[in-house]
Amino acid sequence: MNIKTSVIIIGSGYSALSTAVALSQKGIDVLLIRRKHYPKNRLFAMNLESCKFFEEIGVTSIKEFGTPINGIMIDQYNSSVSLNFDPAEVNESCFGYMIKEAYLIEDLLKLSENIKEKSADIPFRFNINEFSSNLIFEDGVEIKGELIIGAEGRNSTTRDYCGIRAKTHDYNQVAAVFDIEHSVNHHGIAIERFFRSGPFAILPQKGGFTSSIVWTERKEASSFFNSGQTELISSIVQERCGDYLGNVKITSDIQSWILSSLISESFGKNRVVLVGDAAHSIHPIAGQGLNLGVKDIKAIVKILSRRNEVGMDLGAPKVLNEYNKVRKLDTQLMYYMTNFVDKIFKYNNDLLSILRSIGLESLNLFSPIKRKIIKYAAGRYN
Repeated sequence: MNIKTSVIIIGSGYSALSTAVALSQKGIDVLLIRRKHYPKNRLFAMNLESCKFFEEIGVTSIKEFGTPINGIMIDQYNSSVSLNFDPAEVNESCFGYMIKEAYLIEDLLKLSENIKEKSADIPFRFNINEFSSNLIFEDGVEIKGELIIGAEGRNSTTRDYCGIRAKTHDYNQVAAVFDIEHSVNHHGIAIERFFRSGPFAILPQKGGFTSSIVWTERKEASSFFNSGQTELISSIVQERCGDYLGNVKITSDIQSWILSSLISESFGKNRVVLVGDAAHSIHPIAGQGLNLGVKDIKAIVKILSRRNEVGMDLGAPKVLNEYNKVRKLDTQLMYYMTNFVDKIFKYNNDLLSILRSIGLESLNLFSPIKRKIIKYAAGRYN
C-alpha cells in the first residue's frame, strides 16, 4: 500500500505536533509519524514571540493555564548584587509565560486531529533518493513524500540515518526538577541563583503560590537526588530560597538527568530537515530551549509555504540551504553563549566572584545593553 503526501514529520512532542499543525494550516499535505506521547512534568518558558506563534495556530491554554513572567532576577551565592530585568523597560507587560508541557500537548493533539498519522511503533526504514523522501514500514505500507522533518528529540533516528554528525558537550552536571508550594506569592518573578556547584532556578507557576525548581549540581549529586531524602532536599531548597517565598514544601516527584548539550553540524541534508531538539539541545541555564525550537518551526513553515504557493519542490536543495542559513548561526550563538555563561559561574575563586558582581552591577547601570537583553528574553530582539 502506497501513501503519497508532501511532508512527512517524525516525532511525538510539541515540535512535531506544532510543525504539523502550522504546515497543515498553510495548505500543505502533511503526514505525522508518532507514538502516543506522555508529557513529562516539564515547565516550559515561552517568550512573547513563541506565545504569539502558538496562539496563531490555535493554542488556547497558554494564558488560561500558564503564568506571566513579570520579571527576572539573577544573583550569586556570595554577593548582595543582583541583576533585575523588568519588561516595562522595553514597553512590554511581561517576558512571556511559564506553562506545563501537558497543557500544550493537549491543545496540539486537538488541533492535529484531522492530520493523517501512522504509528511509529511499527518499525520502518528510510528510502531517500534524489526525487523523494520515503518511509517503508514492516506492515507493507510505503509513505512517499517530498521532504522529511525530523522532530523526535535529541536521540533523533532521522539525524542518525542521514549521517548528520552532532557536536556534544558534557557539563559534568546533573539537573533536578520538581515543584514546590510556598507561603509567599512569587508575583511572576523568575529567579536564577548561581551557587558554587551550579545554577538554581525558581520558576513561577499559575496561582502565585507554586513554583518549579531547576537545580543544577555536580554529576556526583545524581544519587542524592534519587535517594528519596525529600526532607533533607526540602531543607536545602528552603535555605536556597531564603525568605523570598516564605515556607517551602516539595509537592512532586524529583526528576533528574545528566546534563549535556548537542548541536548538529547541519540542520538539513538529502531531503531531510531537523527541528527542535533533533537539531540542538542546550544547557537549561538560559531557559531558551523551547524558544529556539519555535524559531526552527517558524522558519521551515515560512520557507515551505512560500514554495508550496507556487508549486515548487518542497525537498529541493534550495530549501535545505535556506533553512540552514536562517537557523544555524542563531542556534550556534545561543549554544556557545550558554556554554560560556556556565563556565563563568562554574569556576570559583574570590577574584572571579568580584568580577561577576561587577559585571552584574554594570549591566544594571548600562541601560542600552540591558534593554537589548530584555528584548531578546522577550523574543523581540534577534
